[in-house]
Amino acid sequence: MNPKRLTKFEQTDLSLREAIYDSSKTKPLGHTHDQAPGLPKGLDPLQTCFGRKTPKGEPLGEIVTPQKSAKQVEEEAKEGKELYKKVGVA
Repeated sequence: MNPKRLTKFEQTDLSLREAIYDSSKTKPLGHTHDQAPGLPKGLDPLQTCFGRKTPKGEPLGEIVTPQKSAKQVEEEAKEGKELYKKVGVA
């Protein structure tokens, strides 16, 4: 669905009403916001990192897909299954 086209007057009116917002100046539609003017002097945004490295622990593969036999997986699937059954539903 295409919105109705604005007349030149409506477009100018809309532009003037939106011009009061700071975001229309700092973040124009369709363009990325340049954050460099607000950063402290001497700070290189491409070379500076904040925070700390995450310590290495177990490999993610072991957490997501642990080494289990089919029997172990089946037994774990049966645990707590009774809790999901409804009794006496008419």
